[in-house]
Amino acid sequence: PVQQMFLGGILPGLVMLALVMAWGVWLGRHDSSERRPFDFREARAAYTLGVLNYDRGELRQARAAYERSLSSCLGVENPECALGALYNLTFLSLAAGEMWSAEVRLLETRAAAESSRTSYGMMMASLTESVLRSFQGRLDEARVAGEDALGIAQRDGDRLRELNTQWALAEIDLLEGDVAAGARRSRATADGIHA
Repeated sequence: PVQQMFLGGILPGLVMLALVMAWGVWLGRHDSSERRPFDFREARAAYTLGVLNYDRGELRQARAAYERSLSSCLGVENPECALGALYNLTFLSLAAGEMWSAEVRLLETRAAAESSRTSYGMMMASLTESVLRSFQGRLDEARVAGEDALGIAQRDGDRLRELNTQWALAEIDLLEGDVAAGARRSRATADGIHA
């Protein structure tokens, strides 16, 4: 019943999302307010504040800080900047038990990845999907998305993202009951971080 309710809400949710996006585009074009240039320091400060609040367990403040960071990035159409904030907002939605919000964040992450047209964007979208699907217990889909993200990170030589993705795959191993594989991957990831 709950899954059917969720599925029944997808189409109305997407329609509402499309209407809000269209309204935002219309407002942006007809708004006479001053446009300001992207300030990386402001976006980074908001992002850092989000990390600190999340680490302290202050989810509401962390969400507000990530939203400010996301707003700064999207205000100047910088999708790569937005991907980190969206990834963390997905985690916050999951931590708050808001699966619908996490699904919306995944859609936003995919849109930002499509806008960026970079392998980093595609890797972040795959990693976000992997984490979300593992929370939902859809482990086969989580593994496919995680392996996609890992392949992109390895191809690009992005060691940090590769380790992050390996960690997500270790969690999937553990959720699937393969403790030995999860432990090996976790140890390799920890060794890579400390190297």
